Amino acid sequence: MCVGEHAPIVAYDKNNVKIVFHVGKDRPRPDIVVVAVSVMSTNICSVKAFTFQAAVPKVFLLALNLN
Repeated sequence: MCVGEHAPIVAYDKNNVKIVFHVGKDRPRPDIVVVAVSVMSTNICSVKAFTFQAAVPKVFLLALNLN
C-alpha cells in the first residue's frame, strides 16, 4: 500500500497510547478504501493484551487483515 495522498489521522493520543490511521493512496477498486492502523504505546510497561474493535454502518463492508 502506498501511503501519502492523505495526511495521517491521529484518532487517539492519550495515556501513553497513540492510534493513527493511514489512508492508502492505491485502491484495488473504486469502491474500496484501504486504511492501515498504527497503534503505539510509549508506556514503560509492556502491553499484555490488546483488542482492536472496529464498527461501520451496515451499508459498509469491513475486512480486517493482520499483517
